[in-house]
Amino acid sequence: MSGGETLHAAGQPCERVSLPLLGCFKVVSRAPHANGRILSLHLRGDWVGLDAMVSGWHAADAIAVGSARVLTIELQALRQACKSDPDLFAMVQASMRRVLALPGSGFPCTGARDTP
Repeated sequence: MSGGETLHAAGQPCERVSLPLLGCFKVVSRAPHANGRILSLHLRGDWVGLDAMVSGWHAADAIAVGSARVLTIELQALRQACKSDPDLFAMVQASMRRVLALPGSGFPCTGARDTP
């Protein structure tokens, strides 16, 4: 991918998650009060899109910061793999907990909120 290309956009259904292999992705809020605020940065090996597994849709844009390579995994395939591999399931759960604990994730269970 080239810098500026979108991995997923706000409002899109969550059908896949991604792992950057090279480069960096920024997750940017489109909310009117956020004014394009960067919510998170994802480097090599960081899951991109796990937060959308909860709601079923992406709440923000994921954009390549520069040249990047990414491994994309269909959500259904990941769920099937997690059923048969307890270690993978534990790793995905741990990653989801970290993502949901980020400020600005928008999930009330974390106590984090976007403020105008």
